[in-house]
Amino acid sequence: PIVVRMRALTARSPDVASLAQGVVHWSPPEPAIDAAAAAAREPSSHSYCDDRGWDPLRDALQRKLADEHGLVNSDVMVTAGANQAFANLALTLLDASDCALLFAPYYFNHKMMLETRGCHVYVAPATHDFLPRLEDVEAALACEDPPKMVIVVNPGNPTGTLVPRARLEAIRDACAARGCWLVVDNTYCDFTYDGAAHDCVPSGAGRRRYGPAGRRRYGARGAAARRLRRRHEATLCRAGPRRRRKGPRGR
Repeated sequence: PIVVRMRALTARSPDVASLAQGVVHWSPPEPAIDAAAAAAREPSSHSYCDDRGWDPLRDALQRKLADEHGLVNSDVMVTAGANQAFANLALTLLDASDCALLFAPYYFNHKMMLETRGCHVYVAPATHDFLPRLEDVEAALACEDPPKMVIVVNPGNPTGTLVPRARLEAIRDACAARGCWLVVDNTYCDFTYDGAAHDCVPSGAGRRRYGPAGRRRYGARGAAARRLRRRHEATLCRAGPRRRRKGPRGR
């Protein structure tokens, strides 16, 4: 991965500044740290919760999505980072040998996860403005082996380019017309500059605004949300009667 190469380069050359990974240089605010410390003393923090995440946290995140981004009727799942969120989506919505579409320059972890899943990855060429083009989506969807998933990152990673709402809606409509999943990674939605606004369509990943790079969430709707719940239940909860008959050999 490019990040490994950049780390080696910066280690040899102290005057080189790496822009390959957008990890903020500040810590979470003190109230958040105090709340986390207080929660660690609560007995309920050390027991299992719903596999989609702690209900009060999910409810608060749903309110935040509605208040700040106008996204309603979203089903939130808390994950250990945006990479796990994307892995959950790839494992749930795609089968091995399915195709997926990325836009150059893409987030390299997306491509690695898709290849790990056994998928064929189409990469649309980079444009002068680093924006995903509707014509590339339509051309891919019209080919003999169309993608089952289209992935858009907004703002772009690594470019930081904001995708206009009209472009997002056009890509969403094209995907919906062909029965293709659209995944929008909004990890850096708070990193906008010069008065630019970030727009959302119903889908998303985590946020880095407050500094906790290891704790994120993502949202899904409808059939995608139901599939994600079923996959978690199937992965985490083996059928009770069958386990009693055969004994706890997996413990």
